[in-house]
Amino acid sequence: MRAARLALATSLLVVAAIGSLGSAQSGPSKGAPASPPVPPPPPPAIVRFDPRVFDIKFEAIIAGFPNSDQPALQMEQLAFVLPIVFDSPTSRIDPSSMKPEMWFDNTKDKTLSQRAKIEGEKHLGQSWAIIPLAQFQGSTLRWTVSFRGQAWSVAADDNRLNQIAWPREWPKEVADALKPQLAIESDAPAVKAIVANTLGENARTRPPYVAAKEIIRASILSFRGVQTDTLERRGLGRIVGMRVVGAAQALANQQGSTHDVLCTCIAALRAAGIPARPVIGIGEIKKGNGINNETKTTFLSWGQFYLPDAGWVSFDPEELRGNAVRQLKPFDPWPGIGTLRDLNRRVAMTYSFMPEGLTPPAFPACWSFQGTLGVYANRLETYISLQMINRGKGKN
Repeated sequence: MRAARLALATSLLVVAAIGSLGSAQSGPSKGAPASPPVPPPPPPAIVRFDPRVFDIKFEAIIAGFPNSDQPALQMEQLAFVLPIVFDSPTSRIDPSSMKPEMWFDNTKDKTLSQRAKIEGEKHLGQSWAIIPLAQFQGSTLRWTVSFRGQAWSVAADDNRLNQIAWPREWPKEVADALKPQLAIESDAPAVKAIVANTLGENARTRPPYVAAKEIIRASILSFRGVQTDTLERRGLGRIVGMRVVGAAQALANQQGSTHDVLCTCIAALRAAGIPARPVIGIGEIKKGNGINNETKTTFLSWGQFYLPDAGWVSFDPEELRGNAVRQLKPFDPWPGIGTLRDLNRRVAMTYSFMPEGLTPPAFPACWSFQGTLGVYANRLETYISLQMINRGKGKN
């Protein structure tokens, strides 16, 4: 019995010694150099900074002037549609802040909040705010959508972007940004000619970021005249919509609005095989000479093209257009591409000048309608108003 107890004690000592040896070997030995720390990942190629918060109201008014005893406007089972981008690379709209309102002549629709809705999964990843009505007969209908948004400035590391290579294939989520759409006729011969004359037969002989810059420059230089007054107005300066004829027509005329220059840039990028999309938003611009820091609210448009590992790169042809664009070197940073410091005063609202698949007006104003609108009037007017209140600094 004593021999058995001695053997058991010896076995326990051996097990303890082995465990102690394993512990000693797993930790660093005395005097050995410590492992170097793991370096942090590099910062993203595009960073957002200096966020600002805004309260925004979009208002649309439809007014008819009757030519008979019948009401000027007759609507039944109709819905107004306003595209919304809740989360873009440079701004964000709080879905919980969305507030629709509607007035029939001078009577407020008190049940609209029960019927209004948001539909997602639309063209280019947008959502639609749906403002429905069951029936209306009268002279004037007015509806509004209010919301809170936050916008950022963006800065790009051009050296990093220059090193990005063409992908074997683009992600499925950017497929729509390679196809033609209303006002962005990427399949038009004049658009394809810009790409061929700029990049030659093989666009992939240079990095996609450099190719995109050269295409944007060539698109800008295709215009002999550019209208900077981009809004169509009627009596008392009321806004009807934006002056947009689209890439194909603008190239045929060799002139157009700044919106048409953007449409041409987007169309040419798509024709070159680079995903791109327009951004239409509400923003602040300086009034007059800007001496008193007074601003006004208006529609603004800019663009984005997609690069692997970097995401959507913002650009503003209008900023680039006034900076000796012919002399810029392809691998240098360009003004208005990648780094845009004033984007924190623009809240992106939609990726199309009007909802895709709905009836386009003569002067797009982002919204449209589903259903039938009966008009018994000498004259029909539709116009919009925009409000934007700066609430100061936002949060990253």
